[in-house]
Amino acid sequence: MSAGIRACLRQGVSLWAIALLPAILAMLVHPRRVEWNPETLSEGEVSIEQALAWGASAIWLDARSRADFEAAHVPGALLMNEDEWNELLEEFIMRESEQPGAPIVVYCDSRECGASKHVAERLRGDEFRFQNVHVLHGGWKAWSEARNE
Repeated sequence: MSAGIRACLRQGVSLWAIALLPAILAMLVHPRRVEWNPETLSEGEVSIEQALAWGASAIWLDARSRADFEAAHVPGALLMNEDEWNELLEEFIMRESEQPGAPIVVYCDSRECGASKHVAERLRGDEFRFQNVHVLHGGWKAWSEARNE
């Protein structure tokens, strides 16, 4: 590569860096910037405090594997995972018909687990259209920590 082309590239990179510097600084120090907080609830999530406040009026669904469910689960929870969806659906429908409109709290292992989100989306979807479906923020881990305090 010739010296002239290298000089042009250096100048181009320098100009881009200078042009982007104000934007980067604004993102870092802007007075209205939104702080990222891992405890912030995502859309469709419910905090452990709110879920516990609903008490027995909530229907709890465990989206984890059968082995995890059998090892430990929220008292009164129903197993409702996607692997056994068709076999488990009838029991959930019966429970929901006994408590129509009750908040439905779906959980899996932790916040990183996606199984509870998939189950909740399916229940909210066109096939069922349940409105009061929530994913437990923090999942089983949040439940366990709240119960051990």
